[in-house]
Amino acid sequence: MKKNINNEIWVGCVDSSIATLLEIAPEIIAPYSHALVTSIDSERDLQNLEILKKSTHGIMQYEFLDNNLLLSREAFLTMLTTYDLFNGFDEIWFFLTKPSVKLPSGLWITGPLEIVNDIPAGLIEWMKESGCVLGLGDGIGLNYITRKDTIAEKIEEFLEN
Repeated sequence: MKKNINNEIWVGCVDSSIATLLEIAPEIIAPYSHALVTSIDSERDLQNLEILKKSTHGIMQYEFLDNNLLLSREAFLTMLTTYDLFNGFDEIWFFLTKPSVKLPSGLWITGPLEIVNDIPAGLIEWMKESGCVLGLGDGIGLNYITRKDTIAEKIEEFLEN
């Protein structure tokens, strides 16, 4: 289900996961230069996540923005396809340029949040300020929030088939 907010933001929830969406439709993130991973399996302190330390070994294009993992799109795709990290309750944000504004504490879009009915206060403002174009959060379905109506349409279209 897709919902338009003020012709600026589109939100939705589909019966899928981040890994499944990006496996069947990797072109959805093709325009973006960077991915900010803010949750893996509900864990938000990614800088100290042991499995992440092993997974990022050999991926040279990454850094931390606060406790969140900032990767180039290419490094993110390598991580996605090489390591079995994204299995639910994950959250990833995509940007056209490298972000410098961290995700404020307390903002999240993973399940059990129903983003269609409950957009966290301050989220839209952060997306505009940081330059974020797309956010994906899974757990109980796949929540998405985007500043591009075409992305919302593609997500809905790919996952209907």
